[in-house]
Amino acid sequence: MEEFQGYIELKGSWQHNF
Repeated sequence: MEEFQGYIELKGSWQHNF
């Protein structure tokens, strides 16, 4: 489940970049 949490954080970073 930790990997999934990291994926969400990464996705949030993408939204911030875009």
